[in-house]
Amino acid sequence: MIGSRRLSPTTLWIAGLLIAYFATRLAALTVLPIFFDETGHIRWAIWISQGQKIEKPWQYGKGLPIFASALLFPWARDHYLWASRALTVLFGAGTLAGAILLGRALGGPRAGWLSGLFYVACPYALVYDRLALTDPALGTFAAFVAVLCLRLAERWRARDGVALGLALALAVFAKALGILLFFAPAAAVLLIAPRRLRHPRPLIVTYGVAGALTAYPLLRYFQVTATVRVAVSKSNAGLLERLAENLPLCASWLWGYWTPVLIALAVFALLRAAFLRARKVAFAALLIAVPIFAFAGVGDIWFPRYLVFLTAPFVALAAWGAHQLATAVEGRSRGRARAMTTAGLVVALLPAARTDWDLVSDPSRAKLVEIDRFQYVTGWPSGYGVRDTLDFVRAEKALHPEGITVVTHARTVRTTARALDLEFAYKPEVRVEDLNFDQPDGALPLLVEWAQERPTLVVIEPPQGKSRRPDPALFAGLEGVLVARTFKPDGSLCDEIYRLCGGARCRNVSGVPYSGTFLARGGAGSGGASGRAAVRYTSR
Repeated sequence: MIGSRRLSPTTLWIAGLLIAYFATRLAALTVLPIFFDETGHIRWAIWISQGQKIEKPWQYGKGLPIFASALLFPWARDHYLWASRALTVLFGAGTLAGAILLGRALGGPRAGWLSGLFYVACPYALVYDRLALTDPALGTFAAFVAVLCLRLAERWRARDGVALGLALALAVFAKALGILLFFAPAAAVLLIAPRRLRHPRPLIVTYGVAGALTAYPLLRYFQVTATVRVAVSKSNAGLLERLAENLPLCASWLWGYWTPVLIALAVFALLRAAFLRARKVAFAALLIAVPIFAFAGVGDIWFPRYLVFLTAPFVALAAWGAHQLATAVEGRSRGRARAMTTAGLVVALLPAARTDWDLVSDPSRAKLVEIDRFQYVTGWPSGYGVRDTLDFVRAEKALHPEGITVVTHARTVRTTARALDLEFAYKPEVRVEDLNFDQPDGALPLLVEWAQERPTLVVIEPPQGKSRRPDPALFAGLEGVLVARTFKPDGSLCDEIYRLCGGARCRNVSGVPYSGTFLARGGAGSGGASGRAAVRYTSR
């Protein structure tokens, strides 16, 4: 064929990695129900899109991804969860690019492509690239900080210092934890090219740009937030005690999410780098180790997602180790090198692939670390059970085109309440209100008034602190009927839903059955096979 051209290996690699990345990240993107922190991030984005509470996210050290998400609204209002998570997927694509560039900087093209492949397959990346959080965006800029640190040490130009300073600032604006990366430029220069410091102008430019952009926002953050104080001051334990407690915990998270084979490749890379005195590889290892020890030394309250920004340097390190092994195999048995390296690659990716499949098909069965299983599947922050409550309210709304009122208990854990706010934020026919049923004298008159205006549901979540679930007798005066209970996949109770049949236009539909429709979708005890929480309805 005239003019036909073969695609270059580089083009094929890029296309293959992008296809694999977007296929794994976008497939069944909302199979994991929305969890507590996501509701907060999306709610902030909606407020900002309306010109409200613009400073609110930064009070919690979160910025750029929230403002980017605000651009989605109100256009994405009917698909708020998918759209918000898809934005995170785009940030993850940037992290993939950074991981490839970092791998190439360490070991050339093959190390770069392996780094990209390991990133696509890594369960740590897969979990968080599919959640509407700020940590993946921090991971994006952390990857480019690492790349630009190596470039600064090599080229030592002021323009590279400006680029690195901007990357550091963007990392902080993505999440205030990006401040942990500020050691990286100096560490890279000291480790790779210490003689550069005789003429320190590029490094001064780096810190000048980053400091000028972030000094006031960080000062403001530390002034107005209690998040850091709570995270680091829960106990009076000393440094060594914290390290002794937190490092094994951190190791268990990384062992589960980075997978043993990739960790083995990274350890081999460290040993090989020490033998070869590969300073760039040592810098990548330092970029991983310093934040881990920083968290372990001061933190009392922290989660695996706080370390997800280390995944790009980790996969680059593992890729360099794999590249070194492949080079050794090619040098010793050239005839069988291709088959041996292919087999080794399959062995490296198999543990990750098995976990990845569960994460995409049924997260409730996936091998999540214990604290993430609590957060995303079985605990009060999980959206399991909450999703079924939303289904019930939508069905109730369909029976009442004129509108309904949904009342939540203010002294509960608030996951369902936030999810209801998001689900019906742009639907005025569903009014979502809060009442403190721990103080019935103040709550009941309002509840009676709302129930007289239009059909009303009361949704009771798990109680908070010393609070208790309200006594069903509290709703007896309004003929309150317990119509539904929703459950987590482990069988623990999520929500109780009461219909108040003593108010306006409720009796006309009191005989409409729900159990057939909902039990077919969820079913009592269905949290196993289907991955949905159990939904059980009481007869009225």
